[in-house]
Amino acid sequence: MAFEPHKILVLGHSFVRRLREDLEVTFDERASWEFHLQGTAKVRLYGLGGRTVSKLGQHDLSIVSSSAPDIVTYEIGTNDLAVDRPEVVSSAIRELVRFLRKDMSFRAVGVCKVIPRGKCYPPAANFNESVSVLNQYTLTSRSVTLSSTNAIRLRSITKITPLLNCKRRQSHEIARHLIS
Repeated sequence: MAFEPHKILVLGHSFVRRLREDLEVTFDERASWEFHLQGTAKVRLYGLGGRTVSKLGQHDLSIVSSSAPDIVTYEIGTNDLAVDRPEVVSSAIRELVRFLRKDMSFRAVGVCKVIPRGKCYPPAANFNESVSVLNQYTLTSRSVTLSSTNAIRLRSITKITPLLNCKRRQSHEIARHLIS
């Protein structure tokens, strides 16, 4: 029997969309759709700006079904913090993960930690406090596995903070440092 690479679906908000767009235009020759996983996995990125946990659950589960991935990883929670307390967001994330594991029978469902905002985002202090609470609440759930590497082998969470929070033209320079 031939080896079949794992199919990984990364689903989420505008960060995932921008990452996909950047990979499509080969923003850096070292960047790779396979994220240097050496043929062990095929990664599909699906992201829409403004996605919240509830919107994702209402509108994007068909993407999960039609992709038939082995592993689902979510990059969600950031947009939710603009309107909900971190405890509420964490609860919604845990419910979505439970649904995927129980009703859709996924054995591996990952959730990326929400990344604090950088200095170029003025109300960063309040937002970052909410991020800390959200990540802690979600981390203590047995049904959720948080990934501090955003499931795509980026070097460190501190290096990607500016990438997510500054203008796109600046993000290309920052992204080059991540993959070097």
